[in-house]
Amino acid sequence: MDDFVIFANSKEEAYSSLILLTDLLLTNEGLALQKAKTRIMTSREFLSTSEFSAPEEHESARSTEERAFRRLRVYYDPYSLTAENDYENLKRELAQFDIVGMLGRELTKSRIDEGLSRRLISALKHLKPAAQNDAVRSITNNFDLLYPIFPSVMLLCRGLLQNLEISIQTELFTSLRNLILSNSYITQVPTNLAYALRVLAEDPSDETEILISALYKQPLNMMIKRDIILMMARRGADHWISNCRKSYSTLTAWERRSMLISSYILEDEGKHWRSSIKKDLNIFEELILKWAAQSKQKTSQNWKIPV
Repeated sequence: MDDFVIFANSKEEAYSSLILLTDLLLTNEGLALQKAKTRIMTSREFLSTSEFSAPEEHESARSTEERAFRRLRVYYDPYSLTAENDYENLKRELAQFDIVGMLGRELTKSRIDEGLSRRLISALKHLKPAAQNDAVRSITNNFDLLYPIFPSVMLLCRGLLQNLEISIQTELFTSLRNLILSNSYITQVPTNLAYALRVLAEDPSDETEILISALYKQPLNMMIKRDIILMMARRGADHWISNCRKSYSTLTAWERRSMLISSYILEDEGKHWRSSIKKDLNIFEELILKWAAQSKQKTSQNWKIPV
């Protein structure tokens, strides 16, 4: 009833069609495509997931497993009235597949199958902690292979942090720091660097604090600088935030907004500073201050700066 399948002769044509469809839906219906369900696939990928495609002659057991897995919808609506049952059904379906094994096989290739790997990464968050630990250990050692889907990998790692053993967390944080320190081609992409930093935001080590402090001095995207300010505040680095506050007037809009939130870790110093600049704030910045104040008041001593 509300699904579209568009066939195209090239990737450029596919993107053009997608842009046109998005524009028509918004203009005529006020609707938007659901990002989680929208994908551009190769013909081979589509055939492997289509319920109408037949298995190849003499297909191996592994290929059959991959074909079946590609057809599985690794998604459930947490806001549905049947969310609990839907989630249990999804876990039962996933239990039929060797997710970690399939991911391991992908990581032995010189180039991963992006479609399959992305689905495997998505499925990992529904597995048991032991399997998740094994998977993240493999992922940590193969960031170069996973480069095409690095943001998805980072989202998974951040979501699984609480389930990971301390040793696996340490390996993950160390590997991400090394990518940045070595100026890896992976983290030279601003989007990838931003996702990597959001995982490192959960690392309490001095090594990470030294890294992000030095990184802030580099000519980076203002969104990344915004996140670094929030990361330093989340760590309680009041001396760093206090020093950065002195440059408030020269900061970009995104950095200034993060500084407004971060000033709440400075206690009286932050309070006096906010009073001194309040007359110069626009309506949106006033709302940010109001939100931060209410958030801190609700959670009292347990409040953490969000990154």
